Amino acid sequence: MIARFEQEVFPDNSLNELSIEKELGAGRTWVAEDQAYALTRWDEDVIDLLRLGVLPAYQRQGLGRVLLRTVLHHADRPVILTVRRNNDPALRLYRQEGFQLTGYLPDADALLLKKWG
Repeated sequence: MIARFEQEVFPDNSLNELSIEKELGAGRTWVAEDQAYALTRWDEDVIDLLRLGVLPAYQRQGLGRVLLRTVLHHADRPVILTVRRNNDPALRLYRQEGFQLTGYLPDADALLLKKWG
């Protein structure tokens, strides 16, 4: 199911099945009504929100926010994520939920965001 989400939500840079299996073993995943998912890696000092994806037909209905808040509710350490600099809807969501800019990844044209406890 996650592989299907990946292909539909992130067609230009979807994770392959092997990468998904690896990440599923290192973190937690939440799925909302087969319409959205959050994939995380729980490292010793941070939680890396690897993917927050909502199928196109269900975007802008609050599912991403629900999943993000679910991750934050379970977080017992800071949460980090990367987001493409031109992804305005995602940036707006993350800022509204208290994430702060901590860096820039020029090779990916992505911002590194973090929310502390």
